[in-house]
Amino acid sequence: MAEDNAAKDGDKLVVDPQAIRTSADVPERWGNSLNTMLPKIRASNPIAPGNFPEAEEFKNTVMARINELVDNVERTNNALKTIGTDLRLVADGYQNTHNVNGDDAQVLYNLVNDVEQFLPGAKETLPAPVSTTTYQLPDPTKK
Repeated sequence: MAEDNAAKDGDKLVVDPQAIRTSADVPERWGNSLNTMLPKIRASNPIAPGNFPEAEEFKNTVMARINELVDNVERTNNALKTIGTDLRLVADGYQNTHNVNGDDAQVLYNLVNDVEQFLPGAKETLPAPVSTTTYQLPDPTKK
């Protein structure tokens, strides 16, 4: 375990990497729960329209909303699994290095960017936990 990480133990900071891995399981369970709902959502076809244009238009609108719901559930599932994966990377950083501050800052910065790919706008509600100016971290989305 690294010597300079978090939860106070005298004058040193200590982190249990397994506790971080356990925390990573939570968003993954949420994602898996959402994933089990997808077949039912996809199979939804509650509309049996009559033979007139308005009924067909209504059916098309409902089916478009169902497809949007499926897309949003898939994106949320992917985002939750990404959070779990990135938390495991943080745990690995604590497990394998003594230079954790910069490494953690980079991984947490990447976590927000990884979620952004599945949920555009996530950076506004889940701001990057580090400042690229303060920490001078490279933005992984700009190569």
